[in-house]
Amino acid sequence: MGPALSNPNIRVLIVTGDDDLKEVARRYVAQGLNRYHDEVFSAVDEARRWIESKLFPLSAQDQA
Repeated sequence: MGPALSNPNIRVLIVTGDDDLKEVARRYVAQGLNRYHDEVFSAVDEARRWIESKLFPLSAQDQA
């Protein structure tokens, strides 16, 4: 709880190619119990693109 208040920019990214684990992760995220922003991805490169779009939103638009 402390880090979420002192640094609201923390993100939790869950990356898995396993469909069963993705479902478990999505259920976890849907509960809303984590104070951090959560996302579920199938691949690391997909998660990296998401991070880059949040850190550098104008750069991501330029690449589209």
